[in-house]
Amino acid sequence: MLETEQEYKDNLLPIYYNAWENDDNDDALIPLLAELKILLGEDYKDQWKSIGEAAFFLIKKSTYGLTRLITQGLIDPQNIEDDLNKAKDIIEKGVTENWINTEILAYEKTQEQKKKFISSLNQLLKETGKKAVFFVDELDRCRPTFAVETLERIKHLFSIERFYFIIGVDNAQLSHSVKAMYGQEMDAMGYLRRFIDIEANLPEPSIGKFYRQYTEDIDNYLTVSHSCILQNSPDKISLRDCKKLALWVKVLTAKPSHALTDTIIGIFLVIKLKRPRLCQILNYEQFNKEDYLNLKNECIDYISKIGKSTLMIDWLKEFKEYLDFLELCSEGNKEWDIILKDQSAPYNFNFNFLDRSSRDVIRDRLSMVDHIGLYQDSQVS
Repeated sequence: MLETEQEYKDNLLPIYYNAWENDDNDDALIPLLAELKILLGEDYKDQWKSIGEAAFFLIKKSTYGLTRLITQGLIDPQNIEDDLNKAKDIIEKGVTENWINTEILAYEKTQEQKKKFISSLNQLLKETGKKAVFFVDELDRCRPTFAVETLERIKHLFSIERFYFIIGVDNAQLSHSVKAMYGQEMDAMGYLRRFIDIEANLPEPSIGKFYRQYTEDIDNYLTVSHSCILQNSPDKISLRDCKKLALWVKVLTAKPSHALTDTIIGIFLVIKLKRPRLCQILNYEQFNKEDYLNLKNECIDYISKIGKSTLMIDWLKEFKEYLDFLELCSEGNKEWDIILKDQSAPYNFNFNFLDRSSRDVIRDRLSMVDHIGLYQDSQVS
């Protein structure tokens, strides 16, 4: 058992592999080998030559795939023409003489190269004196064919004593990939268990703490409100939701803020994250009074479910006041003038809202998020 950090360094080769960043490959084998080669550098050239020659027969023979093997230094481009000509001769001969013999020869050649690949890979790890531990991340985000093929490549080509794979996935999401390939009637979970020797369920993370980790460099009221709201949201908040929200906040904090408007903006951002339709209330001019009131009640009902802390009660009160304010801001509303002239009118407002610019500040700042909506998934992994 390894007990110290030095023992881990001496005995393990940890490799972080982000599958989602590599699902543009035709074959999942190429980036897996490339990550290992990058870690080991230019050492063990003889072993890599043998591995590359075997891998050439195992990968899908697309031009793109061959190019990636060459650029990663896994095969010698000078040998490609000879290998392809040999394969072409075998195929042409088989077609004219005996098609089934050609298929059998191809199968035997593949099996031979598969054994060579596994043996060479095993020998490589023996020479390093270490065990390779791949940490496979984001597999459930990949296109279905690549996700499933990655598992199949790992199972069939890396089932070697010195190789270990730790795969972090959302099983439910990955099941959708399996069904997309093999049909909706497929026992997806049963299929996935064929690839996993030991399965462990991680405890649910503290969403509030996770969010604060992504916004620790931001010190304003937005992050304070979100930590509380996310932890008690009636919707299931994922870690990716937290990353997305953190990106939005970083964009919005580029402008000076005010505690009051930050509270409202903070609540609307969470609404936008899980119930974007409700954010239409900001375009109150487009609604008649009945439709506006219905949407307003939906917003209040949603936010009321978040929590009963003293802080949340105060935030909810401010949020309700803001929605009342929007109602009175509607064009041609005569009650607006009454509010401005007589603060004893039957409305319980925080009078910071009576500045019409408050409406525009909140709406304009929230609209900034819309402009990054198309890019958020590519910027936050």
